[in-house]
Amino acid sequence: MRGDVQISWEIPATPPGLAGRLERFMGPGKSRSESVVETLGLLGCALLLAVGLWASGVARDLSTAQLVVVALAGLDLIGGVLTNATNAAKRWYHRADAGARRARLLFVSAHLVHLAAMGLVVLSGDLTWTPTNAALLLGAGRCAGGRRP
Repeated sequence: MRGDVQISWEIPATPPGLAGRLERFMGPGKSRSESVVETLGLLGCALLLAVGLWASGVARDLSTAQLVVVALAGLDLIGGVLTNATNAAKRWYHRADAGARRARLLFVSAHLVHLAAMGLVVLSGDLTWTPTNAALLLGAGRCAGGRRP
């Protein structure tokens, strides 16, 4: 690890109401550059996903409902990867607070909706794929509770 990099684990205060909830969801104290990279990355990845689906011919084989599920899950997952890569999200989701682990597991559990939609709508009710991937997701989420230094 680089010795010249200083990490601040101090979590800034968040405003009340919806704005504060959104900050706590994405990680309080996100820098402007993190927001720009996150937004541009989401737009770029969404464009690549759309072009890939269209160019491969997969989009023509899917129903409207299947395309909607793939698009929504893809956008949420791409956005989630970019958000979770920010220092603000790392600081928030790996904080020393006793409720942080529970909050992280609830957040991960909410993504079971993606898996159910994929299994039921896109994979036409595949009853093996959904529970297998749900177990993998929950197991990974349970193990991903890294401790800050």
